[in-house]
Amino acid sequence: MRSESWSWHPYLYNPGYYDKTDVYYLETNLYNAKTEELIWAAQSETYDPSSITDFLKGYVKSNYERMQKDGLIGENAQ
Repeated sequence: MRSESWSWHPYLYNPGYYDKTDVYYLETNLYNAKTEELIWAAQSETYDPSSITDFLKGYVKSNYERMQKDGLIGENAQ
């Protein structure tokens, strides 16, 4: 009688793709022109924005509003 041995070894299939993530870091610094002292700063980071232009518009608007609130620009500026 002839015996054949069949063996099955599990395997992992990797389709060979990679995932790419775009990360953007932004920093805004405001200095006193006379003393060169840093008086205000903001940092931000974003991952894979659908539109870098839209992200930047929001970043600028957010910084502007925060600077107004902190009394650095606008009617209440010191």
